[in-house]
Amino acid sequence: MSEFYRTDTIEATTETSAETGFAFRLRSLFADLFGQQKSFPKIFKEYESYGITYEAPENGGIGNVYYNGRLVNAFIDQKNDGSVFSFHSEDGGEINVQTVYDDKGKLTDIAVIEK
Repeated sequence: MSEFYRTDTIEATTETSAETGFAFRLRSLFADLFGQQKSFPKIFKEYESYGITYEAPENGGIGNVYYNGRLVNAFIDQKNDGSVFSFHSEDGGEINVQTVYDDKGKLTDIAVIEK
């Protein structure tokens, strides 16, 4: 079984037709976290006011994330409920960043974690 993610939508795809096991759980997880067929530009729009931008690829690939103009290697969004979304820029990057939430679960900042 193989999984891959399209760059225009987050969609788990498998070579098998059975909706059981890992593939089903993965598809269900993405549906719960991001809603059906949510694209990377839509996901990263939420973080724009904190200096995060997403650059879509021109010829395939997954694209890149920037924080205040600096190429981000890894973007990590870990919410208070334990759910995690992470993204690694296609072209690497000089920094890692992580979201910061207050006690009520509201996004308050982006923390830079130097590599």
